[in-house]
Amino acid sequence: MKTIMKVVVFLVAMLTLALGEILPNGGLEGNMPNYWHPEGTDAILEWGTDAWRTGGHSLKIARSYTAVGDNLYQYGGLEADVPNYWFHEGADAYFAWATDESRTGGHSLKIARTYAAVGDNLYPNGGLEAVNPNYWNTGGSSSSADIAWATDESRTGGHSLKIVKTNSDGTAIWQSDDLYRYWSCFVGQNVGMEVGAWVKTQGVNTSPANDGEKIQVIYNFYSAAGVNLLGAPLALDVPQVDANSDGWVEVKSTDPISFPVTVDSITVSFQFGANATGTVWMDDAFIRNTTEDEWVGDFFNPNVDVPTGWFYWWPDFSYGKADWDTLTPSNMGVTTEYAHTGTQSLKIVETDSENDEVTVNYDITDFVNDGNPLMISAWMKADLPAGMAELANTNGSYAVGFTVTWHDGTGGADGW
Repeated sequence: MKTIMKVVVFLVAMLTLALGEILPNGGLEGNMPNYWHPEGTDAILEWGTDAWRTGGHSLKIARSYTAVGDNLYQYGGLEADVPNYWFHEGADAYFAWATDESRTGGHSLKIARTYAAVGDNLYPNGGLEAVNPNYWNTGGSSSSADIAWATDESRTGGHSLKIVKTNSDGTAIWQSDDLYRYWSCFVGQNVGMEVGAWVKTQGVNTSPANDGEKIQVIYNFYSAAGVNLLGAPLALDVPQVDANSDGWVEVKSTDPISFPVTVDSITVSFQFGANATGTVWMDDAFIRNTTEDEWVGDFFNPNVDVPTGWFYWWPDFSYGKADWDTLTPSNMGVTTEYAHTGTQSLKIVETDSENDEVTVNYDITDFVNDGNPLMISAWMKADLPAGMAELANTNGSYAVGFTVTWHDGTGGADGW
């Protein structure tokens, strides 16, 4: 029995070997299906394995073409610079299919128009060349006093009000216009406030015996009818115990001030009495709220840093805070460091990272509205942190721009 089994196994093995050698495709290595053959040119005919319905193969025909001639689609490459079905009309304007702003997708329609200025500048001091601070004027009877808009000392920005008086030959005064000018119509009655300023003294007469020997900051509060609401000026004495102060010193009202009627205007004067002598700088005239949750208004140009025609806003600018001796949130004012024309320009320096802003404004300007467009422009020079210029193109909080307001004369001194 064992002998027979060995013989059968050997015969089967020999038969398998013989068939593989005798049959043409006994190894099943063909690349075409049995009974099928290709016909035709310019085509790929395959016994494919990449797709099939049953088994593992299918018959595959593929044909490719080479394009001859131009593309029949005018913008088949999607390279057009205008949106489909839209066209522009008009002259003296810039039309764009824009990508810098869009509400949906990535495009919008943009129109920009530029104008060439004709005639004179409607801003009398648009070039910032005036030599006096806005809303402040000099006065007094002294013929020898030097009254200056100074740059040698300042507490904020780059300017202060300075009086140098060496002789007892009369008064010397820096006198303000109404510093409350716009805000009276927005501030209610019985709102408590304190007022004052910061001063620095050098070589002043000491121990004054009377007002003629004193140096003072004087406030006046008026009603719309011109009545002094305190009945007399509020005089704040500049310290004259010592000839020289230890840096900047605050002088302010001792008690909160409030009125049962609306305060229409507030003026400030910084003055030497007829017999007072020495050198004093004044900066940061202030008005502060003493009634919780009530706004007492702001002063205009209290930091005396912009010239005739200009005013500004930055956070707490008319509060005269004590820590501004070493740090202010913004420094803003006229400077001679750079100028596009003339000798002066406006410089703004943001010194903290708070999400706030600095605005600089021009006083109300009257002009004849004859229907012609108005062009507002300025020359700028910037020193920005890396990347901020790019951010300004996409995020307005990093940008510099213009806002135009129209005044009809019904609200406040200049009518917001």
